[in-house]
Amino acid sequence: MKKGTNFFFSLSLFLFYHPFFIVMKQLFKSFNIRDHFNTRLKLFTLYIILVTVLVVAWIQFDNLKQLNNYEQPELPQFSTSEIDPAIWSIQIQENETIISQQSIFPTSAFSSSIVESHLPFVTAIITRVDDSHDGILHTIQHLLKYPFIKEIYIYNQVKSKPLTVKEFHGNSSNNNVRIEIMDINPGLYSMGKFTACAMATYEKCYFQDDLWLNTFLDSLYTHSQRYTDHVVVNTRPVNYIDYKKWRFSNKEKLLHAGYTDLRYGAFVSRQKVQAFLSQLSTQGLGTAKLKYAEIYFSIWFNQYPYLISNPLLSYGRERFKGLDTINNRKLIEYYMYDALLLLETSIQNSKSSLTEQDDYFDKLDLAPLEEERDVRSSCSNDRCLFITNMNTMPNVDSVQFSSDAISNIAAYETLYNQTNPFIPLTNTYMYQSYHKAVDRNTETCWNSLQKPKMGDYFGLYMTGDIRAKRVMLYTTNHYEESLDKVFRLTVQHRVYGPWDDCEIKLIPTTQLNHRIGFDFKCPNGDLLKSIRIHFLQDQQVPFELCSIGIDNFVV
Repeated sequence: MKKGTNFFFSLSLFLFYHPFFIVMKQLFKSFNIRDHFNTRLKLFTLYIILVTVLVVAWIQFDNLKQLNNYEQPELPQFSTSEIDPAIWSIQIQENETIISQQSIFPTSAFSSSIVESHLPFVTAIITRVDDSHDGILHTIQHLLKYPFIKEIYIYNQVKSKPLTVKEFHGNSSNNNVRIEIMDINPGLYSMGKFTACAMATYEKCYFQDDLWLNTFLDSLYTHSQRYTDHVVVNTRPVNYIDYKKWRFSNKEKLLHAGYTDLRYGAFVSRQKVQAFLSQLSTQGLGTAKLKYAEIYFSIWFNQYPYLISNPLLSYGRERFKGLDTINNRKLIEYYMYDALLLLETSIQNSKSSLTEQDDYFDKLDLAPLEEERDVRSSCSNDRCLFITNMNTMPNVDSVQFSSDAISNIAAYETLYNQTNPFIPLTNTYMYQSYHKAVDRNTETCWNSLQKPKMGDYFGLYMTGDIRAKRVMLYTTNHYEESLDKVFRLTVQHRVYGPWDDCEIKLIPTTQLNHRIGFDFKCPNGDLLKSIRIHFLQDQQVPFELCSIGIDNFVV
């Protein structure tokens, strides 16, 4: 890249994403939302147009071949024909109960008068990619059920079929949610939605495409409040193995990055998105790369995304059984590697710099570390999260990433598979995924794959609280010893609180066919936030869990 054009582009991004951004934000706050809605929308549209003009102008100065040190392969582009289409009638009919279920959070929990609740509002940014109206209408109507969603930006990439705000508020009693429609050039792809988040009213953003109904929003929101600095991402089981492989570690290089796709549902702090825009101002990406800003955001976050493995409602029932549902895999791998190169170089330059220089990249690995994380999947009723320290995938540092030794993502995967020969196949994981333990179906089961060791545990983290004195485990495992010699039970009464040991009391129906259970008594009462069941000794076979019952609460 020529130094002059690189300087022009970097300076322009810096000006747009710093002083102008601040001025615009302050200007917006000076307007009353109800009385000056049109003025605010015009200003916001003007901002988007200015950014678009800047990008178009840059095309005239940029030569794509000079942006890369190696030749970019010819790769297919995203199109609606290759994205999983949504057949809403089938999904809604078969999942009517969970779709019609209201949020566990009452509207009063978000009242400004309840200071101690600490429950913040969220701005949802929904990308419209479905050519029909059904996808976006169902998605927005579903979001309006949740009282923490207070603002919605619709990032409309299908300008041939315009939308109006009245279409979304018509069948909803929740008219207090502000909805804005942004008709943006689809050539910008994900760049516009990051700009929308940066300009959002609230501190947390929720990203999703209109091809899905995410019925796990209460539990994901709860978890994102527990770890506010992390990207908490909903990941389909069919993608879970790939996304777990695509974690890149190198302690010496301060690298702890990972890839994820925001289109399935992700909670991200607005501050992290603003930091990403600042990163762009220092890196000077060309327009070809800016179109895939979402890939760069995921890697440049330089933190492993907190992946929650959940199936989503969309399309037909059999289609997702294919071996590869990652659209444009080669394209994603290409830009993922490029993002890693830039991240690696930027961190190295900041370490060797003699002056204090902020490149906006995180250097420290946020707690909890990858190996300490235990939340795996949402319960099917969205009232809890399944937790276990038994990891399907190997530790993240089993392979050290370095561009000096690894020339592309395919080479990294080859090395990863050689180092970790017992990684489950995608199809194997799909039918034994974490979600199978809490899908309210005793015929489907999660399998630990590895033999549990002493101290390994599984359990539930509740969205709210629960009173309980009995545990029932639906499992294919059977034990000759009494269950108080096999398990230890601990509970947590509040978030971040200590784990208390509880006394296990055997009951007459301790072990039945495919079901084991026991009563328990805790020293500090029976109102619980989380529960863990630990193994007291190494096991001879893997553990299989088909369902959990906590008193009358069964998932």
